[in-house]
Amino acid sequence: MSTARSEEGKLATLRDEVELLARSLEQMREQIAQHSEALARLAMPAPSQSQAQAEKKRATPEMLVVIAAAITSFLGKKVRIRSARLAHPPYEVMNSWAQQGRVSVQASHTLAELVRRQG
Repeated sequence: MSTARSEEGKLATLRDEVELLARSLEQMREQIAQHSEALARLAMPAPSQSQAQAEKKRATPEMLVVIAAAITSFLGKKVRIRSARLAHPPYEVMNSWAQQGRVSVQASHTLAELVRRQG
């Protein structure tokens, strides 16, 4: 008889553990669903990134004329700008890693050497 009771006790313990695991699994599924929803919200384009604001980030024709004039003056020959966009609008938070990358790329272009070759 005592072996039957001990087996019933073990069986009850196993049922409790299975029930606890099932509850834990359900909680994890709920957390995954919440995290998936949060991730989906983050992946969606922000309302501030509308088409109108994307247009504002493009360089205006006046800006392109001024840039072309400055480059023409510096290089001493006429240039044509095919495309341009603002790298960092003044109202956005600056990403220091991106800024450092631009500095590194721009530093690798030796404009003084280019001017010497042409001059």
